[in-house]
Amino acid sequence: AETNPEQLVASLLQDAFSDDLNPQRYNEVRDVYPKIQGKTRLFIARGQKDDMNKRKLVSFIKNKANVEDRSIDDVQVFEKFSFITVPLKEAEHIIECFKKDNAGRRPLVEMATKSKKKK
Repeated sequence: AETNPEQLVASLLQDAFSDDLNPQRYNEVRDVYPKIQGKTRLFIARGQKDDMNKRKLVSFIKNKANVEDRSIDDVQVFEKFSFITVPLKEAEHIIECFKKDNAGRRPLVEMATKSKKKK
């Protein structure tokens, strides 16, 4: 009786990896989201019109809030405002440091919110 090469390979793989190939033994597939948990996006009310670029913005926040520049990620500088991503702990600290200078005005730094499209 001739054996088909595909059947032979399939049988060998099944025999060698029977536990690994058993779908009932697979681990639960988890979402990638938990890897970024603990980080948050901050809105900064300073932008290109305020002579800000990525480097100046990071330096501005680093000096004012005394945080490590490597904890500041995903810096986006637009004309009138900017966004940064930082660990939640640093975000709270940064917001507190900038709150001190507010004197009743809109905060210079606050948690970013989802944009609301204008109709």
